[in-house]
Amino acid sequence: CIRGAQLNFIQPIANLNVYRGKGEPWNWDKEAEEIFMKFNKLHYRLLPYWYTLARESHETGMPAWRHLIFSDPNNPEVYEKDSEFMVGKFFYFAPILDEQTSRAVYIPKGRWIDYFTAEVFDGPKDIAKYDAPIDRTPLFVKAGAIIPMGPEVQHVFEKPLSPLTLDLYPYGCKSSSYVLYEDDGMSTKYLEGDYCKTAIEMSDKGSKITVTIKARTGKFSPPKRKIELVFHGIEKAPDKVTANRKKQKFVYDETTKILKLSLRDTGKEQKVEVRS
Repeated sequence: CIRGAQLNFIQPIANLNVYRGKGEPWNWDKEAEEIFMKFNKLHYRLLPYWYTLARESHETGMPAWRHLIFSDPNNPEVYEKDSEFMVGKFFYFAPILDEQTSRAVYIPKGRWIDYFTAEVFDGPKDIAKYDAPIDRTPLFVKAGAIIPMGPEVQHVFEKPLSPLTLDLYPYGCKSSSYVLYEDDGMSTKYLEGDYCKTAIEMSDKGSKITVTIKARTGKFSPPKRKIELVFHGIEKAPDKVTANRKKQKFVYDETTKILKLSLRDTGKEQKVEVRS
């Protein structure tokens, strides 16, 4: 079913089982097939996020799907929340598992953005009826999120991580950080230390948003590529965008409130500033 596919695609390993009948997506109706492909593409674009989550689990034991207790341990209200959860530290997911097009949703502490509609919510709060048509699912992004994304692919080995897209959600968050993990994705050379990490920091001070991509550390060197920065929630076109104090070209969409720019991945520290 569509809802089951949505649940499976919002996690590192999409496990879609067909036990009987014509359950393959190409045997569904056209609308269902299109929705399936929408979430399938999202899952594959999020491969860098899933891969880094797997490394984090390996190093720390932290699960990919996380009960709200992990992020808000001193709030007894979240203890009984068992049908919604964090996916890594930046996504919050309240899946629908039947044919309903709405459900009750708890918005955790902090600011959250609906991934599909860009509607903003400040928690903690309960929403008795959260609308989610069949082509959407209640998926939220935390303010301050730094989400690495890859190109659209059909399978994990189709092409390298190029360009590397950083999906950025400043939304007034004063400070946030993320560490991207990479290796060759095929061999066991990572066991010999052949991997790399890139720390990324972001701050939103209202009139200035700063993103600092730290120098890459480790033995592994990704292929030559571009880094595409995609800023969400930018209310107006900025006065100036710079990278390492040099003025940069950018594209701004007034309708979606999205700002885009592209940099060459040098492996060295780069500081991007968006001023308004």
